[in-house]
Amino acid sequence: MSSFKNGSAVRITLLSLALCCMAAPRVGLAEEKKKSELNNRMEEMDASFKKLKSSIRNAQQDAQSLELISKIEQLAITCKAMTPSKAATVPADKRDAFLLGYRKEMAHLVADMCAMETALLDGDRAKAQELYKKLTTDKEDGHDKFLDDDAPDKAK
Repeated sequence: MSSFKNGSAVRITLLSLALCCMAAPRVGLAEEKKKSELNNRMEEMDASFKKLKSSIRNAQQDAQSLELISKIEQLAITCKAMTPSKAATVPADKRDAFLLGYRKEMAHLVADMCAMETALLDGDRAKAQELYKKLTTDKEDGHDKFLDDDAPDKAK
């Protein structure tokens, strides 16, 4: 009987260790790289941009489209003043050029969003949709240039 108890105790101990080992990686995932404020604002912008894709096609949704465009413009202005985390990995002699490029890309985004807003206000849906397509390409290019390879939204 005593060997049964010892055997059970060993089994329970081994089971407990196995469960701890399985849980440890999950705890690590929860503590994974925290998103920066810039990343959070960019994700908000991306969510609005995705909604804009469908609303911009429908004249009955112009009010919603204009609201989304305004939100994206405001977020872009906020993000323009922030520093991408990738800047820390850029060699010091190239960092100023990197930051200048980022700020210019964000300024172009704001300008293109304002042009899209003007096109919608003028009733030129084709121009607004053309700008949306351009911005989609610009977004992908900008993310390639300015996001860390391991950034949470780089995979999108």
